[in-house]
Amino acid sequence: MFKLLLKKHLLEIGSFFVKNRKTGKKQSPGKVILFVSLWLLIAFSLFMAGLGISTLFGKTFFPIGLDWFYFIMMGLMTAFMGLFGSVFLTFSLLYKAKDNDLLLSMPINTKTLLGTKVLITFLLSLVFSVIFYAPTLICYYTKADQTASSVICSLLMFFVLGLVSSALCCVLGYVIALISNRLRNKTFVTVIISLLFFFGYYYVYFRINKYLSYIVANGEIFAQNIKGKAKLVYQFGHAFTGDVSCLLGFAAAAAVLFALVYLVLSRNYLKLMTTNRGEKKTEYVAEKSVKTSSVNSALFSKELRHFTKSVVYMLNPGLGAILMVIGAVFVMIKADTISGYITSKTLVAMLPDVSSVIPLLPLAAVFLMASMVTITAPSISLEGKSIWILKSMPVDARAIFESKKRLQYAVGLPGTLLLTAAFCYAFKLDIVTSAFSCLTAVAYMLFITSFGLMLNLLMPNLEWKDETVPVKQSLPVTIILFGGWAVVVGLGALFWFVLKDHLTAETFIKLLLWFFIIATALANIWIEKKGTKYWNEL
Repeated sequence: MFKLLLKKHLLEIGSFFVKNRKTGKKQSPGKVILFVSLWLLIAFSLFMAGLGISTLFGKTFFPIGLDWFYFIMMGLMTAFMGLFGSVFLTFSLLYKAKDNDLLLSMPINTKTLLGTKVLITFLLSLVFSVIFYAPTLICYYTKADQTASSVICSLLMFFVLGLVSSALCCVLGYVIALISNRLRNKTFVTVIISLLFFFGYYYVYFRINKYLSYIVANGEIFAQNIKGKAKLVYQFGHAFTGDVSCLLGFAAAAAVLFALVYLVLSRNYLKLMTTNRGEKKTEYVAEKSVKTSSVNSALFSKELRHFTKSVVYMLNPGLGAILMVIGAVFVMIKADTISGYITSKTLVAMLPDVSSVIPLLPLAAVFLMASMVTITAPSISLEGKSIWILKSMPVDARAIFESKKRLQYAVGLPGTLLLTAAFCYAFKLDIVTSAFSCLTAVAYMLFITSFGLMLNLLMPNLEWKDETVPVKQSLPVTIILFGGWAVVVGLGALFWFVLKDHLTAETFIKLLLWFFIIATALANIWIEKKGTKYWNEL
């Protein structure tokens, strides 16, 4: 039974490349090749990153006899790679697999079921770890002096790191499962985790060179401190370089940790699998008053529920709104730095006429960010094959359109105003110019809201099988996003090359305000007249 379960789990993991998880159908050969190529490209990129880091550390530490410090740094990175790469796969495999109920209903021992999944977790940790550990060994074997014991120990420590990574994966997955079982709206948690990963990735990406340079420059100091004050860490490094006693000690500690995690999970696994604290309980109520609301409120609530329950919908069309709020906070914190830079002699020397366009820079930045709020652009398509339900209701089409626009107003306008006001404060614009800048930014948000809805009425897609298609891959979304950026470039070029000598930036802002007001009004007129016709024909 153990071998059958193990084979089943391995086949399920491999089926990711050849089968669509949503439809259950086989992928076309082209998609299989594309998926495999993409994963190979990611693996190759990580391998090259590991090779670059290990080469940098190797050139610095090998000549001065700090092989053990080299392995401390690379070993920790390898363990993190194994943990990071497999923790969410562990969560879905070990705790939230779709076939858990089916497997638990069979005459299979719970420990056998858990044992196969834990073994898969260990194998996954090894797969992700080897991508980073292979360049570590390549660099060590080609640039440092080795003995037979150092070669054997460095190879065996790879499996020790795998045990530690898989044990930590099981623990973190267990924590995530406990939290998940107690949450009713998991969408917000998923969005928050995705955003933290997004910002964390870019933070590390832009800082990694600084950190690596700091470690290289101060490596000897770190090594001396570890040798004198952290004996356990010092011995960890020596376990890679041929110290058999250190290797055996850390291997035993890793095995004990792995065994303890398995023991704790085996005692709580069945309870965790059969508990759904996050599910709503059904209660019988003899009499209950029913709350009523207006048609407009009910339609807006429907749009809001759809938005807040779809991770794809929140993270893509709503990402710009989140970034604008974060950007507003950042600009307020760095207001003095920004103000000093735009008035610096260096910038004036590079662009002598920069003072004439300074009032336009806040709007340019806000327009770029606001163009990422594309909620109305896929809103018609997202009704999908269930659109007949909405069309069969005794509700005017204009009220439906208005509810979709109101959702984008509610999500996008607060961030638009905050970011514009923050930039105006940082750029030290006068009150009148700041007021017109805020009004123009609001007018731009109203414009892309109506224009996005108009485009989706003209180019709807109701035949999708995954919400990702209308939200990320539809033509209306592409036009709003890249078209909005093109508008910024076009308006900037128009003012700089044509109107700069004839109009002030403040006057140009007022003209933009009227332009977007008129454009929004024309788009709304089209929606009310032609848009209703297109809606009825869907």
